[in-house]
Amino acid sequence: MSVAIVGMGLVTPFGATPAEHAFFLRASVPSPPASPFETHDGVRVDVNFCRWLGAAAPLEDRLAALGERAIASALASIAAWATPRETAVLLCTSKPRPGLDALAAARLEKHASVHGDVKKYFGDAGAFGALREARELIAGGTRAVLVVAVDSYVAPAALEERVRFPPSYWDFDPPPLSEGAAAMVLMDPTEARRRSAPLLGTIDGAAIAAGTSHDDNDEAVDGAAMVVALRQLPEKPRPRAAYGPWRVDLLRRDEFQLASARASDRFVLDADFRCLELHVGRLGAASGLANAVYGVAVHAHAATDRSEVATAPFLAWAISPDGVRGAALLTGGRP
Repeated sequence: MSVAIVGMGLVTPFGATPAEHAFFLRASVPSPPASPFETHDGVRVDVNFCRWLGAAAPLEDRLAALGERAIASALASIAAWATPRETAVLLCTSKPRPGLDALAAARLEKHASVHGDVKKYFGDAGAFGALREARELIAGGTRAVLVVAVDSYVAPAALEERVRFPPSYWDFDPPPLSEGAAAMVLMDPTEARRRSAPLLGTIDGAAIAAGTSHDDNDEAVDGAAMVVALRQLPEKPRPRAAYGPWRVDLLRRDEFQLASARASDRFVLDADFRCLELHVGRLGAASGLANAVYGVAVHAHAATDRSEVATAPFLAWAISPDGVRGAALLTGGRP
């Protein structure tokens, strides 16, 4: 069963809407201001931050503001008739880590609960578990499902952790830490047409699978877990593009590259592999859904040099710090 995407939101330091990201990144808009954070000996710690929030706002305020802006954008198309009673909210955040405690996550959940009953998911790939459940909820009669993913590394404790445990010398240059929020409103396609909601795209399948290699071990990366996720998605039509953390680190790059080789029958030969975070920075738990929203926006607005890519289905994918792999098959409509 395919579900309709009727609203979207995407907020990062590079833009405040999905369309801005599709066009600004294609046009190579300059990076945000230089990071104001430094170590005790004056070495700059790279981090991208939203200028409208500033760099000094506490993390709990940042998460709430990022989430609310993405949610408002996504719900705008159904605001005239949707009520919390008719809407389920699936919220994806990071598990507690340096700089992100339970209090900050609880405040974000309280803000999201205004829009409906909240169920929580965790990690970069958690949003794909949420998208899978959203399809089940809609099949069961839920009128609309709001999926939200929010994260921010703009906190002294998070940056201190990056300084203490930097990426491997053998890895390629990682993108800077960042912050962002993504949101999607999903409905049954028939109900969306009846309500005259805009059809921005569809989700044709979503899946997750647990892998043995993750951010805290040295297990071999073999692509097997990502293949398990990919094999749960519809076989046809084959995607011409994939949006995910392709250039974030070697674990994620190698996992998806090996998976695409193992499951080569699921891709066209010249499929494009694209990485949103290479441009906007590390998005943490917002990564998976942000890549999905970005992909829909790029395809819906044909913001690509290849017309055959713009009209074809595509994959969004991510890998959580604990090794969970997630993927979804989507198509972009016309706004």
